[in-house]
Amino acid sequence: MAKTLLQQLYDGEIYPAEQTVPQSPQYRELCQKLGEEKQHLREQLCESDRERFDAMENLSQEIENLYSYDDFSCGFRLGAGLMIEAFISGNGFSRDSE
Repeated sequence: MAKTLLQQLYDGEIYPAEQTVPQSPQYRELCQKLGEEKQHLREQLCESDRERFDAMENLSQEIENLYSYDDFSCGFRLGAGLMIEAFISGNGFSRDSE
């Protein structure tokens, strides 16, 4: 029998931050270009500037992770709120009840 979402979440099998990757070709193209530009810049820097550049990249990643968490949390709360509202409204889901 397949595990429920709750079981998978409890067992640490669900990692939304790692599973969410935009599929658009534009996203992939921009990531490729950004990577190429970063590599080019790294090659132009002296060792101390390269270390600062890498530190800046790490800070940028930390900021992005914090933003992603807040974005995920907001979406989750919104979805849960909509479900609660739908269940307690008493209006039902059928168009026939209008």
